[in-house]
Amino acid sequence: MKREQKKPLIGIVIGAVLTALAPLVGLLITIASVNRSFAKVEGNSVDPADKAKVLASGISSSMNATAIGIGLGALGLLVLVVSILLFLRATTSQRQPPSEGTP
Repeated sequence: MKREQKKPLIGIVIGAVLTALAPLVGLLITIASVNRSFAKVEGNSVDPADKAKVLASGISSSMNATAIGIGLGALGLLVLVVSILLFLRATTSQRQPPSEGTP
């Protein structure tokens, strides 16, 4: 396999992995963060007047994790699409027959 074909293949693998795993990691961090937020306000460890603030702060960081996961997934999808297009361009340019009149 030629070198110009290997680079897009590496991009395809990276893009596919990033597209698949980034949202899942973001979701996992979101769930863990929400659980941690509810654990902080559970029981009598936090003043009842401050429970809403503590919970809102934890949920805010959870939503940040979700946004980061979705953003990285979108970036991975972009890398995947560009890499596939580069790979297809490299493979189709090799298959084209020589034009008439060239020896």
